[in-house]
Amino acid sequence: MIKRMFIIAVAILAVSCSSDDGPPTSTLEVNALNVVTLQGSAIYQAWLRTNGNTISLGTFQDNSFPKTFSVLTEDLNNANEFFITIESSASNTPSNTRLASASFNGSSNTAQLSSLQTIGDFNGISGNFVLRTFTGATANGDPNGIWFTNTLNGSQTITPGLNLPQLSSGWSYEAWVVLQDRNGANLNVSLGKFSQANQSDTSDIFSGQTDGPSVPGEDFLNEAAGNLINIDVPVNLAGKSGFITIEPTTSDNSSEPFYIELLSFQNAQANELNGMNTNNFFITGSVRR
Repeated sequence: MIKRMFIIAVAILAVSCSSDDGPPTSTLEVNALNVVTLQGSAIYQAWLRTNGNTISLGTFQDNSFPKTFSVLTEDLNNANEFFITIESSASNTPSNTRLASASFNGSSNTAQLSSLQTIGDFNGISGNFVLRTFTGATANGDPNGIWFTNTLNGSQTITPGLNLPQLSSGWSYEAWVVLQDRNGANLNVSLGKFSQANQSDTSDIFSGQTDGPSVPGEDFLNEAAGNLINIDVPVNLAGKSGFITIEPTTSDNSSEPFYIELLSFQNAQANELNGMNTNNFFITGSVRR
């Protein structure tokens, strides 16, 4: 199943003169669809690149549009790039977590907005995983762990199960499972962040004492860590659901997943290779001056 999310932005230029006869300004109006309101302190910030300078146009967090930004007319006429970043707070310098960008060519007043260069191209992505334990006293087929590999038999060489592109700077992947606490409430539990499908992720707080394979994944064997999130361990992951997101690395101050979900699964099965649903996420639109 392929799901698609589109964000369409159009910037319309309206010229006005300031009341004190200063430099003329123009109003940049941005209309967007399917932008998700950011949570916590993270914000969107709009920028214009012109005459070798990067100019902040303003910040926003909600998904209410249209939004307007006042720009010096000369700067807008000479602009060669428009882009949106995600920041932890308003900044004078853009972070490297770019959400989408558009480049003006020559005297053209229209530019295409895209996330292909700012985040990555997710066309053709795929994911497989198995439920096994690898970090206990002995690796076995118990469904107390989830590992993103194509290898079902633990005695075989472990091969990566994720087909994901290299992300642009400012972004990382993060895998999640949905577990139930002792009160029956669902919790999104992170397995850790990662950048490569053939490397371990950044977290193993729930795993056992031995090393896991060099792919993203986690065993839920650690009783002490389990108590911290009010979940009984070892956890039987059969029947559970989960997903993989991309996360902004410069403003990721939330314990909850970011809204860009690339791969997902429901009802994970023990003793078999599990596939994942894909979401070919991309941002498209136009900027007109």
